[in-house]
Amino acid sequence: MASIADYNQMVADAADEITIQNTNSVIAPAAFSTITAVTLSKAGLYEIMVAAGYGAVADVVDNMELIIGGVSGRIIIIPVQPVVNAERISVTLRVRVTSGQTIAVRSILAGAVTSDYRATIVAKRVLD
Repeated sequence: MASIADYNQMVADAADEITIQNTNSVIAPAAFSTITAVTLSKAGLYEIMVAAGYGAVADVVDNMELIIGGVSGRIIIIPVQPVVNAERISVTLRVRVTSGQTIAVRSILAGAVTSDYRATIVAKRVLD
């Protein structure tokens, strides 16, 4: 049987766990336009999952990037195939961030007219 202290610790641990998610789409984005982003309120080690792709109108291959912490913070070019309605999990990684850092998916080159860029970011804090 768990003690009150054990119960209080479980509640505190649950309150400390943070998962944040955002999904968005942008039609014909300019070069380096944010498709979707999350801002992390607590520092720590996060597991980041990114799903990216195109909606009703596809564009060129590999034209999205994952950035952490601003304009010069590129982590990886996201592998995206020019397939209509094919948003897939493209990247999963763990990264340590500071409080207030932003994780974003953005276009690299300008998107073609009517191209439909879509992305989802899920960030789950796994350690302080």
